[in-house]
Amino acid sequence: MWSTISSTASFDTTALSDGDVDVRATVTDNEGNSAQDSGTVTVDNTAPTVTADNIPTSDVTGSVDVTSWFTITDDDGGTTTYEYSTDGGSSWSTISSPTSFDTTALDDGDVKIRATDTDDAGNQDQATGTVTVDNTQPSASADSIPTSDVNGLVDVTGWFTVSTDGGSTTYEYSTDGGSTWSTISSPGSFDTT
Repeated sequence: MWSTISSTASFDTTALSDGDVDVRATVTDNEGNSAQDSGTVTVDNTAPTVTADNIPTSDVTGSVDVTSWFTITDDDGGTTTYEYSTDGGSSWSTISSPTSFDTTALDDGDVKIRATDTDDAGNQDQATGTVTVDNTQPSASADSIPTSDVNGLVDVTGWFTVSTDGGSTTYEYSTDGGSTWSTISSPGSFDTT
């Protein structure tokens, strides 16, 4: 069954179901002569879906695969772009290598990551997640090791300067020149006896 398209400037396909639609044009001149031709177009008003359902909850560092953080459903095989924002989403930069995004060029802190999928018909969906970038390595230096003998209970924590933004510090000792190490369970009161 054919329906007349009332506007010559635009054809609103949103009321149609997705799939093939036949369209035709019939031209009639003032003398009553007419010509007609038709073709088929594919209507696609269904947008892809993008969800940020695998965003890491722990800090990220180095090179990361941001594509694994999103689930994308696109029946048309469109294109997906990935972007990041270091200013809370005010401005966005394209991630040119989303499977190996190098976070070392970024300052430590929260970074928004966005995936936008556009299908072949121009329908679009996007999702955003936030990760915490931490590329600053902790440091430990043995700068206060006593030069005199120690005995009894000693506090080994004062022997080291430790710099970290969280995590944990483990203290160990070795009596065989560093071949094997044992954990000091109470580093604030290590019993050397």
